[in-house]
Amino acid sequence: EAKSQGLIVSMAPAESYLDASVDPDSIDATFSLRLDLPPRAWTSPEDRDMIKGFSHAGRQCYAYVIAKAGVESFDFISIQLYEGYAPYVYEVTRAGKNPVDTIMERVDGFLGGYVVKGMPLTSSPEYEVKIPPSKLVIGIANRWADGIKFCKIDPKTLKDAYDRTKNKYGEGFLG
Repeated sequence: EAKSQGLIVSMAPAESYLDASVDPDSIDATFSLRLDLPPRAWTSPEDRDMIKGFSHAGRQCYAYVIAKAGVESFDFISIQLYEGYAPYVYEVTRAGKNPVDTIMERVDGFLGGYVVKGMPLTSSPEYEVKIPPSKLVIGIANRWADGIKFCKIDPKTLKDAYDRTKNKYGEGFLG
């Protein structure tokens, strides 16, 4: 209804709440209403000590909103890579992955689609989350991010990921 009145409608899930980078055969590709889960990537004893009991992650809970409302209901969907102890920050800072490749893994997942299992839908327990580039925003932190709990992404990294998206898909993501 908001869009019919000329309003802009957006969604801004934390990365764990709508995570296109999960292993499709893992529990992390399964819908859950719980929002008190430990961050999925931080599993070693050293990692658990670092996060000190942090348990505010979710698991694909925003997939349900998209399934029920339809992706066309949103003007943009901003995936918040700056979620505390997000999978992105782990992969870049702890696992040493290339930041551009790590963003592209997420972009490819959203643009190509990924399946969430265990959805409470009458039509099917599986739903493919697919977001077109014209609606995808990569949410990043600015200077307040510490690079440990919250990811720091420099402008060049984001620009390189944008350019790679544009070259691969014909258009870039929104931000």
